[in-house]
Amino acid sequence: MGATAIPASEGGHPPYCSLIGRDVAVTGRVLRMGTDDKRRILLRASAAVILASAVVVLASAPAAAHDTGGLDLDTITIVATGIGAMNAASAGDVNQARILGQPLLRPAAVLESIPGLIVTQHSGEGKANQYFMRAFNLDHGTDLALEVDDMPVNLPTHAHGQGYSDLNFLIPELTADLHYKKGPYYADEGDFATAGTARIALVDTLPASLSLGAGEEGYRRALALGSTELAGGTLLMGGELYRNNGPFDIAYDGSGSGNMFVNNRCGTSSPSSICH
Repeated sequence: MGATAIPASEGGHPPYCSLIGRDVAVTGRVLRMGTDDKRRILLRASAAVILASAVVVLASAPAAAHDTGGLDLDTITIVATGIGAMNAASAGDVNQARILGQPLLRPAAVLESIPGLIVTQHSGEGKANQYFMRAFNLDHGTDLALEVDDMPVNLPTHAHGQGYSDLNFLIPELTADLHYKKGPYYADEGDFATAGTARIALVDTLPASLSLGAGEEGYRRALALGSTELAGGTLLMGGELYRNNGPFDIAYDGSGSGNMFVNNRCGTSSPSSICH
């Protein structure tokens, strides 16, 4: 078998780039070859084809990269906010933008920002929600340790079970941050952290605001928020009036519900007796 020889380039290697755009003819006669010879020829032929294909792709890539068809493409900037400070897949922090950026059907729904946690209600209002963590039923908070601004929410003794956690007193707009841990690995979180723990931190300051809301099924809500400096610290206040008949056959009795929150955060150098 014979073929036209290709002169070697500098360094002793054949100039493979000279194959681009040319026809190469191989002529010769058939010889009797052993199995090892056939394997070597097939390997060399395959390597040559792969190398030639790679050269063609690399030679054409720069032209394709700069060819936009004469169109000016706009720059798209994507900003992601949400869970941060994740020391592990089972622990992290959820910021205020993510918490308030999703619809909240009930105050405890702020906890649904935690991956794998579901907050629901198997009956009407008037008691704590039903919690599910990683598909496990936590009843009304028996296995989920909850805190709001370092205040424990779980009740050691309750008719619904030990660890009962009612978050209906929470005003979601006051939430600043949510820190969570999942799993029974944290002994420092107390007796109720069998499935996990969630700590809700509240804001320090807030501009004064008043909002009114109305919707279907008799939904009504009035909300007032604000903060002011007091005795070297910050007095944070919030109040709401809420009423919702809901999708139940028996309508709400019309009494409604309300929450009032007052918190004084003291400064580090405050001499007032209020802060000591």
